[in-house]
Amino acid sequence: MTDNNEYTQKLAIFLHKETVKEYEQCIKDSAIEESKIYDVKEAIGLSGKIFLYNTIYKFPSWRDSLLKLAEEETVGIGKNASNKAAVVFKHEGRFFSITFGYGKSMLDDTTITRNFGLFVSANLVDPSKIRSLNSMMIEDTLVATQKQAMTLTTQENLQVDPEKEILKSISGSPEQESTAKFLVGTDSLIATKKMKIEDIKESIVFFYSKYKDTKYKENGFGWLDNIHQENDKAVKASLDKKLSEDILDSEKNIVIGPNHVLNWEDINGFYFSGMQNKCPVSIDLEYELYLNYIQTHKNNIKNSSFAHVK
Repeated sequence: MTDNNEYTQKLAIFLHKETVKEYEQCIKDSAIEESKIYDVKEAIGLSGKIFLYNTIYKFPSWRDSLLKLAEEETVGIGKNASNKAAVVFKHEGRFFSITFGYGKSMLDDTTITRNFGLFVSANLVDPSKIRSLNSMMIEDTLVATQKQAMTLTTQENLQVDPEKEILKSISGSPEQESTAKFLVGTDSLIATKKMKIEDIKESIVFFYSKYKDTKYKENGFGWLDNIHQENDKAVKASLDKKLSEDILDSEKNIVIGPNHVLNWEDINGFYFSGMQNKCPVSIDLEYELYLNYIQTHKNNIKNSSFAHVK
C-alpha cells in the first residue's frame, strides 16, 4: 500500500571529508553570513542544521536586450526571486549535505569527498540498467566523453575502455525500485526515489553503507580502483608547487578546458575565481589570464582553483 505522504523526491546528497568536525565547515563563510540557520527537528533522527540563504531579487539577464527591442519605453519585467538552501546532517561522525535549489553553491567545495556518488552508483546500479557513463581519456590531450544509450543497457554496449578511460559519472537504475528509481553518481549522489522527506535518515544511512561496499567490483566497475585520489597533504602540496613551477617555466602553449562534459547551450562563459572581479567572462579560458593568476598566487597555490562555470 502506498503512503499518501510519499512523493518522488530528487535528492542531491554530498559527503564531507573526515576532517570536517562542525556543521559550519561544510558551508562557505560568505554563504553563512547571508543565511538564516535553523536546527533540524529531533523527529528526523539525525542531528543537523538548515542553512537558508537570504532571498535574492534581481532582473533576468536578458532584460536589457528586451528593452532595446521594445517600442514602448517601459516593459513590465519583474525581478526573479532566487532561493537556495543546504541541510547538513551528522551520522556516524561524518557530515552529509542535501541541497535545494542552487544550494550546491553554498557548500565549501574543499570539504566535499570526491567520488562519493560515483562509488554509491557503481555499487547499486544494475549492470544491465546503465543509462550513461561519463569518462575522461588522457593522451595527447584530455578528451571528455559522455556515452548515453536510448534504453537501459550494459557497460559493454557503451564501449568504454577501462585501460584508457577514467570514469567520472554513472547514471542508471538499481535492481530494486525501492532503492531508487534512478541514480546519478559523481562527487554527489543524485537519487530519484519515492519517499517521505522526513525519512531522509534512512536514505543517508543506506547510501553511506553502500559507499563503503565493494560490490562495484562484481558489477564490472573494478577499474575505478585504477586511479586513487592522493590524500597526503604534504604530497599534494608538493605536486601543486611542482605544477605551478612547470607552468611558469614552460615555453609551450598550455590549453585549459572544462574537466567534464558541458551542455554548451547553458554556458555563457568562464571566469577565474579569486581575481577580485578583474577576470572577464569569456567562452575561452585563455592561458595568459591563468598565468597571471598563478604568478599572483604562487605563494598560495591552493587558492588557484579551477575556473567556475558561469
